[in-house]
Amino acid sequence: MIITVIKIRKFNNSGTKLIGIADVTLDDMIVLHDIKILSNNNKKFLAMPSRSSCNGFKDIYHPINSKTRDRIESILFELYEKTIGFDNDIFEFENVNGDKKSLIEQIGEDFEIIMRF
Repeated sequence: MIITVIKIRKFNNSGTKLIGIADVTLDDMIVLHDIKILSNNNKKFLAMPSRSSCNGFKDIYHPINSKTRDRIESILFELYEKTIGFDNDIFEFENVNGDKKSLIEQIGEDFEIIMRF
């Protein structure tokens, strides 16, 4: 499974830790919406979509292991950095390197901006 498209909506001066939201498309077939990109004291981290349950909150979907989570974080943070300095709020990136065999092998350089909204 590979990431084929990433859409990042960035929030300037939101007054919160939330600096962006990402949608990640896998194999041009499945999209994972609303992955939050957060920043606290210039340290970025992700929050996967969750829902309220009787025991607090439960992730709707999430990486199964830390290696996968680290790869997704690395790619999203690198692409978010590419949006800094632009006035646009929404960016769509496409995977231009079809040679990668799995998500774990992908890097931020595999993606190029194809649209700015």
